[in-house]
Amino acid sequence: MPKRKDTFWEHAEDLKNGRFRCKYCKNDFPGGISRIKSHLSGLRGRDIKVCEQVPEDIKKAAGQELATLDKKAKHLGASNRMVESAKFTIPTSLSHNISNVCTEEHKLRVDKHLAKYFLSEGIHLEALQSPFFIDFVKGIAEYGPGYELPSFSSLKSQLIPDVSKEVTEYVENVKRSNTGCTLMYNIAARHLNEISPVYINSIDIFLYTSIGWAYLESCNQESDCLDTAKILAPIIESLGPKNIVQISRFEDGICIDYPPNVMLSREYPWIHFAYCASDVIGSLAFAICDCPSVETTIKIVHLVVSFIYKYDIKVPLRRANIKGGVRWDSYYMLKIVLEVEDELKSLQTLLSTDSMELHDKEQKELSTDSEELFEEKQYLTWAKLIGYVIHCEEFWTRAKAIAQILLPLFQTHCLVEGIGSTSGYLYEMMERVTDAIEKFCDSNSALYDDVWPVINEGREEIIYPMHAAAAFLNPAYMCSDNFKETDEMRSGIEYLLKFVVLEDEKKSFMEEFQQYRRKVSSLFTTQARMMLETSHPCIWWDYCGNHLPVLRKYALRLLSQPCGTTFFEQYKCMLDDFYNKNQTKDLQQAVNIHMMRRFKQLETQMLGPIILDKLGEVEYGELIDQPFCRNDSYIEDDVLNDSTVDEIINDKSFSWLDRFFYFF
Repeated sequence: MPKRKDTFWEHAEDLKNGRFRCKYCKNDFPGGISRIKSHLSGLRGRDIKVCEQVPEDIKKAAGQELATLDKKAKHLGASNRMVESAKFTIPTSLSHNISNVCTEEHKLRVDKHLAKYFLSEGIHLEALQSPFFIDFVKGIAEYGPGYELPSFSSLKSQLIPDVSKEVTEYVENVKRSNTGCTLMYNIAARHLNEISPVYINSIDIFLYTSIGWAYLESCNQESDCLDTAKILAPIIESLGPKNIVQISRFEDGICIDYPPNVMLSREYPWIHFAYCASDVIGSLAFAICDCPSVETTIKIVHLVVSFIYKYDIKVPLRRANIKGGVRWDSYYMLKIVLEVEDELKSLQTLLSTDSMELHDKEQKELSTDSEELFEEKQYLTWAKLIGYVIHCEEFWTRAKAIAQILLPLFQTHCLVEGIGSTSGYLYEMMERVTDAIEKFCDSNSALYDDVWPVINEGREEIIYPMHAAAAFLNPAYMCSDNFKETDEMRSGIEYLLKFVVLEDEKKSFMEEFQQYRRKVSSLFTTQARMMLETSHPCIWWDYCGNHLPVLRKYALRLLSQPCGTTFFEQYKCMLDDFYNKNQTKDLQQAVNIHMMRRFKQLETQMLGPIILDKLGEVEYGELIDQPFCRNDSYIEDDVLNDSTVDEIINDKSFSWLDRFFYFF
């Protein structure tokens, strides 16, 4: 049987997207059962805000549970000969310098010094998780016992101004990027401070370029509807209007704004306005899973998985590290069930054995009304249905077809949620999505008729001339076997020529474009062809495109842009936290120092090409010990009778696959 859910889940609602809602304070948080316990325990400094409304007995129980877990984990890693604290390690090579401090008693004294410092200065314990604090402590360990803290005057007059200057120079350098940029904005309703019931409407504006990311500013208004165009216009002017390639909005804003494209597109017709592509792809996934021919098959898969858990059937389903939340759990479930198709089909012998055992028990029972016998009869009825389903080739054919459609869509989701310049890949990925459904035009017309309109409508929301042109100017795609020159691409180049390319550069642009299109040898040298497989398109154009300077300029502008805004989410949350604490004085510096650090960490990684076939690869963990489907109670709630199962089994036309909801 599967493991029972931890009892502390009784005090929180599982939101099924990697988050939970406390039943006492009604706040949402990311995480699972360990963070629920920390939230309820009242113990501060565990990387989560404590609940102020939890009953005392629950708080005490949660605290005792955490104390037990901490005790068990206390000595883990002792054999590694490393001193660990605050998520950093002192290398073994330094151990000869600190052998006199490696005792548990001394570590406790040092920890108390830290606790006293935090308490005396009123520092929030979340500061312990700051990457800069971890860098500082790790730096002390690497420096050795001779390190001395800087003086107050040194910090105030030299070190802090130096860091502030470094951040300011970084932001100014990002603003001066000559390869084009993307403005991203988010609209949120925020409290004036932690205790104020008053909300303000706030718009946060970020800048993305190929040489860095920056938080520009937040504008606050008390009106119910924000005039976004009025707020963005001066920022566009300050950055240089011709340097703005696109403006993208975070979809999770809850306030109403006047769409900026209505006003700004008249004055800046070359700027592309879009919502976050990740949100469009997510909505598209939901819409496909709601199509009748898809929804019924997914429900059957849910039933199969629920049966496996309820009756502890020994099938090696493995847990997947789900990327994308609840909107993609049906895809993961399909994929994981399809991977154990042979194991599921081998269950026939097991189900037959259970049937014989139940028949023998029925002969011995005096009463046929006992609850235990009823439960066992229900198991047999469900086993009969599941046994038929998992040996029905039509079911497996449909499940595989749906998985083939969802795979490229999920890969597109991973692309636009990624960090880096992805605009040169979006059109190609959506072409793969279209190709996936077109394969079923003749072989599965019902599936095609259901899904094609949804795919087509979603594609129109996400693909614009800018993306088609960027795909044409992605040399790796243009030189691949999958490349097809389409009318959309020609329209994309026409869009560039009409709105983006400067008047005195248009002739040179078209002359150079035709050389690129014909793959002239002076451009596609041996080295250049090798770089198609090893470099991001921006790197390729920067290094190989000197012979076509005008085309190179505009190719870099398009190919260096992102398609999504998801990677700015953590900074939006940081802004919410600063506003809640009413600490907005150094807000811009604080956010940008984090963005600068993050960009430098990932800068090298973003130089390489994006391998589309590897996007969305499932990372497997241990065997699944509890259901992960959205509704794992089908078998708990539904009473199944033999006549229903017989009706399904006797339907030789397999129409039951389309009418499955009729039976439940």
